[in-house]
Amino acid sequence: MVEARSAYDGLTEADKSLVENYITLVSAEEQIVLLETEFASTQVVIDMIANLPVVEELLLSNRTDVQSARDAFDLLSESAKVNVTGYSKLQALEAKIAELANEADLAVEGVWNTIDALPALEALVLDNAEA
Repeated sequence: MVEARSAYDGLTEADKSLVENYITLVSAEEQIVLLETEFASTQVVIDMIANLPVVEELLLSNRTDVQSARDAFDLLSESAKVNVTGYSKLQALEAKIAELANEADLAVEGVWNTIDALPALEALVLDNAEA
């Protein structure tokens, strides 16, 4: 394509007007730009996933990073998605985040219930301090 562009650009204006398939060159160049952009976007997603922790080291605080990788993946075209390596890692991390979030919700609920079980302020006595 570079050769075709160079050859075309080397023509005089009069000769350029005789090149009836010039639009084919322009379309091919535009397609290359799209493919390069898609490749770069795919690489960004691959890098995002690669930089996430392994499942065994995942913390609930990693939720935003995992969601960002998912959002970036979802923005890719279908043809780009198939080129993303590490997608199964992303899926495993999402499942683990859901599990961790559920555990955190249960812990919060337990604390909530413990606080709710405290006596009313009027009924508090020093013995309640250990409760």
